[in-house]
This record gives sequence, structure tokens and C-alpha cells, in this order.
Amino acid sequence: MRFLLTIIPGPKYMNRPPSPEMGAAIGKLVAEIQEAGILLDTGGMGAPSPRVQLSQGKINITDGPYAESKEMIGGYAIVQVASLEQVVAMTKRFLEVHRDVDPEYEAENIIQRLYGPWDCDAGATELCTAAKS
Repeated sequence: MRFLLTIIPGPKYMNRPPSPEMGAAIGKLVAEIQEAGILLDTGGMGAPSPRVQLSQGKINITDGPYAESKEMIGGYAIVQVASLEQVVAMTKRFLEVHRDVDPEYEAENIIQRLYGPWDCDAGATELCTAAKS
């Protein structure tokens, strides 16, 4: 199963790169989960760009994708694991690394299941049947 993990940093940490200490600690964890074959992709995200929205047949463009800057996504990871429990445990570990480096660090992680052709090999028959018709 693949999941998209996004992190929303607390206001104090928003829209800025991690400290050298935090970068080193995150880098160590990233190397470990890459070596284990779990991490497929990861990266930091900058300030929001324009939002393009289709509503009632019209396409609208606005300055930013979030109503409030406190909702800004700071980074993402795409992982492949065996279960939801495994991705939750890994996400907790990611936040523990942040807490260990900076006990005042605040953030929220969002976990979302990804669906795609890779599911056909894992027996997701309803998705694969629909894709083949």
C-alpha cells in the first residue's frame, strides 16, 4: 500500500528550512527508510503558489491554495508499506525525531492512501477491473 504523508509545521517553523541539526536528524531517518525500500519520494515544499479551481463550469485562479497560512504544507513523503499501522508507526517516529532535536517543535502529519496501478499486483481487484474496462 502506498501513502502520501504531508507535514504541516507549527507557525514558528512555517516557510523556512530546517535547522542544520534537524536536517541531519531527518536525513538519517530518510536514509534508513530508503535503504529499507519504504521511501519512494520525499521533499520540502515552499510557499503556496496560485490555486486553479473549477467551479460551476468556470475556471478561477487565486493567489494561494490556503485560506490561512497556518495550513501550509511544509513537506511530503510517498511511502510503500504493508499496512496502515506500519505507516502510522513510521509517522510517529518522524515526529519523534523532530521532538528529539527541538522539544518545542509543533507539527501535524496527514496520512492519505494512494491508489494506482501498483495496487493491481496487491489484489485490489475492484480498482484493477475498473481500470481494464
